[in-house]
Parts: sequence; structure tokens; C-alpha cells
Amino acid sequence: MTGEPRDATAAAVEQLTATVLNLAAEVWALKEERLMLEAHAGPDGSVPPAAPSEVQPTPELERRVAEARAAFIARVFAPRGALDILG
Repeated sequence: MTGEPRDATAAAVEQLTATVLNLAAEVWALKEERLMLEAHAGPDGSVPPAAPSEVQPTPELERRVAEARAAFIARVFAPRGALDILG
């Protein structure tokens, strides 16, 4: 019976980790969409209607999105060291 609490705790931590990563993926999708919309906005802030597949990012925008993605991932995984105490 000594292994059960550890197993239950590990399962709960796994579920929580999966939930947080799923939420982070959703946040990134929204952030990437916002970056694309901002890049295509006119001077007045309006975005011309277009299907997402019609929007072709420039190399500069792709670079900015890649940098934002790297920074986002670094922030999401930055607290990883705190989980090391769980074994």
C-alpha cells in the first residue's frame, strides 16, 4: 500500500501537466492568430476579410512568429525545475 499514494500523486500530476500543456497550445494558437491579424491590419486597425489559407506571411512575419513562439515555449517550460522536487 505504500506505493499507492505516490502512484495517485503521479497520475494527478500527469493529468495536470497534460491539461496545462493543452491550455498552452490553445493560448499559442490564439497568439499566433493575433500576430497574423496585426500584421495584416490596415492603418485604421481594420483587417480585410480573407480566408486564413489566403494569407501568405512574409519572411519577416515568419521570423517574428518564430521568435514569439520560442519565447512563449521558454516561458511555458521555465518553471520546470520546480517540478523536480516531485521526483
